[in-house]
Amino acid sequence: MFCTMTFLGMQWGPLDIFITTLIALFLAFLWYGIAPLTYWRRKGIPSVFALPVLGSTAKMAFLLKSFGQVTNDMYFQTPGKKYVGYHKFTLPMILLRDPDIVKNVLNRDFVHFDGNELKMDEVTDDVFSGRHLFLLSGEKWKRLRVVLSPGFSSGKMKSMFPTIGEVSGNLRAFLTEKVDSAVESGYAVDLKDLCARYTTDSVASVAFGLQCDSIYDPEVEFRRMGRKLLEPTLFNAIMFLIMFEMPWLNRFLKINFISKDVTSFFRNVVLNVVAKREEDGTKLNDYFQGLIQLWKEGKLRVSEKPIDDGPDGRHVTADTLRKNLKELDDITAQALSFVTDGFETSSTLIAFCLFELAHNPKVQEKLRKEIEAKIRQNDGTLTYDALQDMTYLDMVIHETLRMYPPGMSLNRMCSKRYYLPNPEGEGLDGGLWLEEGMVVTIPVYGLHHDPEIYPDPEKFDPERFSPDNKRDKQAIYLPFGDGPKMCIGSRFALLQSKLAVVSVVSRFQLSPNEKTKVPITIDPFHVVLNSKYGLWVNMKNLKQ
Repeated sequence: MFCTMTFLGMQWGPLDIFITTLIALFLAFLWYGIAPLTYWRRKGIPSVFALPVLGSTAKMAFLLKSFGQVTNDMYFQTPGKKYVGYHKFTLPMILLRDPDIVKNVLNRDFVHFDGNELKMDEVTDDVFSGRHLFLLSGEKWKRLRVVLSPGFSSGKMKSMFPTIGEVSGNLRAFLTEKVDSAVESGYAVDLKDLCARYTTDSVASVAFGLQCDSIYDPEVEFRRMGRKLLEPTLFNAIMFLIMFEMPWLNRFLKINFISKDVTSFFRNVVLNVVAKREEDGTKLNDYFQGLIQLWKEGKLRVSEKPIDDGPDGRHVTADTLRKNLKELDDITAQALSFVTDGFETSSTLIAFCLFELAHNPKVQEKLRKEIEAKIRQNDGTLTYDALQDMTYLDMVIHETLRMYPPGMSLNRMCSKRYYLPNPEGEGLDGGLWLEEGMVVTIPVYGLHHDPEIYPDPEKFDPERFSPDNKRDKQAIYLPFGDGPKMCIGSRFALLQSKLAVVSVVSRFQLSPNEKTKVPITIDPFHVVLNSKYGLWVNMKNLKQ
């Protein structure tokens, strides 16, 4: 016997309830899954095709492509438009295609776009929340940016040079051992893994004052934890998708951005380094010491009072720190930011650069001659000034970043009402007012690979960035973003990348390895642009 219920004076049987539920679900689907997709049609703005619920980002939702790959596809699907509308799931967003509009948004009109779409609360992460520049906006972002910027000045880079130079020397020594013992065809190496180990050691030295030697031992704990932090797995891809694209769902799932064991490890690393320096009275001229000083002055904190050095003005005791490990989270957050920003972007830059040199022997030989000449001019020593004076090296690095920008796209959130001209062309009526909260996407990879901007874009050609060609104001170049929100660590990324390239090219001959096919397959699970199947090359000793 089936149950019935009375509602609004009527008897409702199971079939009535079932049909009503279906109708309610269908109406909800129309209201929440389809109705929002009419937004750009109602505005009269050309837009990218969108599926119900999944919007224009269906391939991202199914983890077939990364967000950067999806926006790149949109870019080439909409030629001739200054911008187009699209939907990230059901959220309306704008894809900017016109280089001049992009430059204005990032530079001249930045005050209209200093918001941030990414939100992270203490449920998602209790270290980065409210502390990472990438996640801040407005005055909080501005204040922290001002505080941290001196740590990445050209003067600071010069002081970091010997430390990073020592790590690049270890890389060269490691490869020398491997190449000397290799077969006649050379030492086959996956640059993706090798360069990640190099940048792990470099970042550990600069950001934490540690020597971890992951070049020789890839399973050392610092390397394992750093790998776990950014590992491109299916599980992590799903977690990131939920955390950043479905924050409402994460309020129930309570997924951590950084796993608790990784957080605990880096908290303890920071504690041990700070405690040792405080107990010994050691003050080194490195990035980590700068963080300690800023922390003591309370400048790493957005709103709290400065830390008191104690009644005698000496230092915070190590015992006090051990009793409250989270007290150091202001330092941990910035040191971890250095890991996430400096480790992955630089390792991919170095790997792609060496990979392209292996496939372009004439470019490789020209670069080697410049390196040898500059070192000879400095009595056989590689100095900071000599490295900065390598024009062709700079061109090679720039071309690598054009072809393989770490971030395939950039997002900016409108914080003040902003007018965009007609998407069809200049002088036409009918533009668009962007309201506060609207997000615009800049398809960096698409712009860098547009033949109208960079002719023959799939060709590796460092001459695009010769001193004369760099004066071309029509070109757009955004590997680190641009304007006030340009990547704060770009100088460091370039420095450690150049040192690695010089160390390898000056000692070894690079050639293609059949394990990696060209063109490469982009890994959709990776946070930054990376090859799905590694980047294999052969290395031989130049003397062979």
